[in-house]
Amino acid sequence: ESLNGYQSSNTNDSNKPKQVFDYIKYWKPKGIICTTDRTIQHNILSHLEYYNDFQTKTGNRVYPVGRLDKDTSGLMLLTSDGRLPNSALRGKYKRYKTYSVVVDRRIREMDAEKWRKGVIITTIAQRDRGVRMELTTPTKPALVEVLDDYSFEISIVEGRNRQIRKMCAALGYDVVSLHRSSFM
Repeated sequence: ESLNGYQSSNTNDSNKPKQVFDYIKYWKPKGIICTTDRTIQHNILSHLEYYNDFQTKTGNRVYPVGRLDKDTSGLMLLTSDGRLPNSALRGKYKRYKTYSVVVDRRIREMDAEKWRKGVIITTIAQRDRGVRMELTTPTKPALVEVLDDYSFEISIVEGRNRQIRKMCAALGYDVVSLHRSSFM
C-alpha cells in the first residue's frame, strides 16, 4: 500500500481477487485545469509527467478528487478508487482543506473574524441531473490564522466554486495568490 503515484491493494473477501487502486499526490501549479479531458489544453493529466507510464503499468484510469480552479496552485489527489471522492467530499466525512492566501490590502482582524464565522456568498450549485442553481448562503465556519498584514491561512470543509476568492471579495479583498497546502 502506498501513495505518491504507487499502487495500493484492497480486498474485502479473501476469496476474491485483489483490486488494485492507484493514488497520486500531485502539486498542481497555477494555470492547470482540473479536467481529465485531454482535448483541453493544460489539462491535469498532461501535466503528470509520468502519467502515461503509470497508466500502462496498472491499467487504471485516474480522476481528480475535488477541484482547484485554474488560478489556484496546491495539493490534488488523483485516484482510480471511486470510493475516495465520496468519502472525502460528501456527507459526515467532510475533511478540512487548508489554503494559504495572499490578498491585495491589509487584513483587518474584524474581517478575519467574519471569515471565521462565515460570510454570505453566491455560487452555482450543481444538482441532480445536471440542474444548476444559484445559491446565496453563508459559508460554514472556517479556521483562520492571520500570518502577516497581507496573508492568512484558512481551513474550510466546504468546497463551493471559487469559495475563498468569493469570501475575500465579499469583504472587499482581491486574492493575489491562493495555494492549497493540505487536503483531508
